[in-house]
Amino acid sequence: MLSRNILNLGLIGFNKSNGHFFSYPAIINGYDSKRFKTLGWNNIFQYLEKVPKKRFNIKNAKITHVWCQNLKLSKKLSDACYIQNPVKNYKEMLDEVDGIIIARDDWKSHLKISRYFLKNKKNVFIDKPLTLSKKELGVFSKYLKSNLLMSCSSLRFCQNLNKYKKHQFDKIKLFTINDFNKYFIHMLEFSFLMGFTKIKNIKKKGKNYFLKFNNGEANINLDNKNKFHKAIIYNKDKKIREITFKDNFYMFKNLLISFINFCKNKNTYSNNETIKIIDNLIEIKKNEK
Repeated sequence: MLSRNILNLGLIGFNKSNGHFFSYPAIINGYDSKRFKTLGWNNIFQYLEKVPKKRFNIKNAKITHVWCQNLKLSKKLSDACYIQNPVKNYKEMLDEVDGIIIARDDWKSHLKISRYFLKNKKNVFIDKPLTLSKKELGVFSKYLKSNLLMSCSSLRFCQNLNKYKKHQFDKIKLFTINDFNKYFIHMLEFSFLMGFTKIKNIKKKGKNYFLKFNNGEANINLDNKNKFHKAIIYNKDKKIREITFKDNFYMFKNLLISFINFCKNKNTYSNNETIKIIDNLIEIKKNEK
């Protein structure tokens, strides 16, 4: 780690339909409203505008470098989010930053990009899902275990999580968007966080996945009618609680703070848990067809 009080971060993106490349730097650095609006991500712009300005600018960290396949876009994002250095090649960042955020959720791109930084002992955060390949998980595992790599769902940082866990329950119904590769990880990770960690049986019917755990069950529905991630908690078929995950800003900001702490050797969660979750995700993927 470089010897300074402020952590310098590099941002790498982007892929179609994933707006994290735009929201993450706005949250960390702050943003210029007029310039951000020209980026074309109106849904992100709208929810950012609803957040008080004092909640932006994460203390002691700054995104200072950015790369994506389109240098013109990198420069526009730099102007909108006060990023000093749009670069032509992501390898230029290596000696200039303390950590790397890979804000892409096309999992097949993750290993190629991240390996360069991980081999050079740089802390990396990789957007969900880390991978859907057993072989790649084997490669990533050594970096997870050595606390160089962090990857997780933002739902890990939802408000009142510990409060939800205090309920007595034996079943969770979960609802998300109809894209297994990008969104199923959210529902699976939430199930794990709620204490459902050992899968005994997997069944699929249509857009519904039925996961039986040693201590309960989770039914996960993938449907484009689901505009937000949602969970309904039951105990003995009685509805206990319904949760709609709408506050993306809160979850994203706390995820980013967690990565910043991770870069400072203050890891707040188990990377072994990430390995287990991704391993289960890969097994469930086999039932997708």
